[in-house]
Amino acid sequence: MIRLNLRLRRMLILWWLLGIWVFLIITPPSYVATYPDLASRGPVVSSVQNNVGTQAMYGHLPSPGTIGQLSAWETGAWLCVLSSVMMVLLFSSLHRKPESSGLVEYVYASGRSGSSRFGAAIATGTIVSVLNGAVCAFILLAFRYLSIDEITVAGSIAFGVTITLTMLATMAITSILQSLWGRGTNFNRLGLLSVGAAFLIRMFADTSSSSWATHLNWVSPQGWRTVIAPFTEDSWLKALVLAIVCAALIGVAFTLDSRRPFDESLLHLRGSKRYRERKIRSLYSLNMVLHRGNLITWSIVIGLVLLIFLPLIDSLLPSLQDDAATMQAVEAFLPAGELQITFIVYVFQIASILLSIAVVLPVIGFIGQEREGLIDAVRSTGVRRWSPLWGCVQACLSTLTSCTIFAILCALLGLYLQPSTVEDGTSLMVLSGLSIAVHALFFLGIAIAVAGLAPRVIHLAWLPIIAASVVTLLGPLFSLTEQQMEFSPLTHSWANSDEAVWPLLTFAIIGVALGGVGLLGAQRRNLL
Repeated sequence: MIRLNLRLRRMLILWWLLGIWVFLIITPPSYVATYPDLASRGPVVSSVQNNVGTQAMYGHLPSPGTIGQLSAWETGAWLCVLSSVMMVLLFSSLHRKPESSGLVEYVYASGRSGSSRFGAAIATGTIVSVLNGAVCAFILLAFRYLSIDEITVAGSIAFGVTITLTMLATMAITSILQSLWGRGTNFNRLGLLSVGAAFLIRMFADTSSSSWATHLNWVSPQGWRTVIAPFTEDSWLKALVLAIVCAALIGVAFTLDSRRPFDESLLHLRGSKRYRERKIRSLYSLNMVLHRGNLITWSIVIGLVLLIFLPLIDSLLPSLQDDAATMQAVEAFLPAGELQITFIVYVFQIASILLSIAVVLPVIGFIGQEREGLIDAVRSTGVRRWSPLWGCVQACLSTLTSCTIFAILCALLGLYLQPSTVEDGTSLMVLSGLSIAVHALFFLGIAIAVAGLAPRVIHLAWLPIIAASVVTLLGPLFSLTEQQMEFSPLTHSWANSDEAVWPLLTFAIIGVALGGVGLLGAQRRNLL
C-alpha cells in the first residue's frame, strides 16, 4: 500500500519537494550577498527585532542574526507553510478523497482493511515528511561546508527536524478534522483551514505584548519553529516533546478514523443531511454548484491576505529606510517607485499568484472529471462538444470576478486601517485589483488552451504561473534585466505611475485568444 501511494502521488510529491528545496537553496546565498558579515547586518537585525510587521510575518529574529538564524526566521516561515499545504493535499488525496470517489472499493476488494489503508496513508506522509526534513538539513549542511560558516551542524539538523514535525502535526490535525466534519467537498479546505488557523495563532503569539502569549507557539505547528529555535537554542528536549505530541495526535487520528462510518464523518452539522432539490438549468449552474466552494474559499483567502498585510506596511517602512543595505536589496527585488506604493504593488503580486491558482484549478479538475468519464455523461445529454469546457470556464470567470471584488474591498479596508495616508489610495487599490484580474485571465487562457488541445499534459498549465512568479519575485537574484522581467505579466501593474496601458491589455487579449483556441480544440478532439 505504501509503495502504491508513493507511485500514485509521485508527481505531486516530486514537484512540491523540488520547489521547496530550490527555495531553500536560493535564499542563504542571497543573505550573504546582501549582508556579508554580522557588522553589516547589525542595524537591520536590531530594527527587525522591534518591528511588528516582520514579527507578524516571520516571528522573532534572535540575536546576533547569523545567516542560519536569518534562514530559519524568514525562509523557515515560508517552508513551514508550504510544507504544511503540501501535506494537506497529499494526505487528502491518499485517504479520504479515494473513499469519497469510490476508488477505495478496489483496495477493499483485494482484502485490505480500513485500518491498513489509513496506516499506509500515515506512513506515506511520514516518509515524505522525513525526506523533506532530511534534505533541508542536508542543503544547509552543504552550505556549512562549502561557503557559509555561520550555518551550524546542530542548527541544520534542528531545522530539518522542525520541518518534519510541522508536517507530521499538520497531517494528524487534518485527519482529525476530516474524521469529525469531513465530507466529499471539504477535505482540502478543512486541512488548509487548520494551517491558516495555526499561522494566525503563531502571528498572535509573536506580536502580542502579553508574556503568556508566547506559550501559544506550543499549540500551533507553525510556531514550533520558535519553540525549537534552530541555530539559536537547538532544543532537542523540546523537539522530543513535540515528537511525542505528534505521535499522540496520530494516535487520536487513528482512533477517530476507526470509529467513523465509511465515507462519513463523526459529527454532522445541523441540517447537513437535508438536501434541498437543486434546479440545474444550464452547464453554468452545474459548474457553480461544483465550484462554489472554490470560489468562496479563494475569495476569502485573497481578501484576508490583503487585509492582514496592507496595514503592516507602515510598520515595515522605518526598518527599511534606516538601513542603506536593506534599501538597496528592496530596490533590487521590488518594483520601482515610491516605497509605500512599491510595497502595495508587491502585496498585490502575491495576491495575483493566489488568484491565478484559483482560476486554473477548476480547469485542472475538469480534465480529471473527463478521465473519470463524468464529462462523457454530460456530453450524452446532447450538448455540444465544447459546452462542458465552456461551463467550467464560466465558473472560472465567476471566481475571477468574485476574488477581484473581494481583493479590492479588503484592500480598501486595509488602506483605511493603516495609520498613514496613501496618496490616491482608492484609485491605487482599484487599479491594482484590475491588474491582478488581467494576470489571472492570461494564465486562465493558457490553461484552457492546454485543456482543449493537449489534455494529457494539463499539469503543464502550472508552469507559466511558476515561471512568472520566479521571474517577478526572484528575477534580480538571477540577474535578469528589466526587459527580461517584463515578459512576466505579474511585473506589470496599472498602479505604477509609469506603467503603460498596452502591456496588460496585450496579455488580456492573448489570454482571451488562447481561451478561444482551447474551446475550438475541445470541439474537435475526442474525450480521454
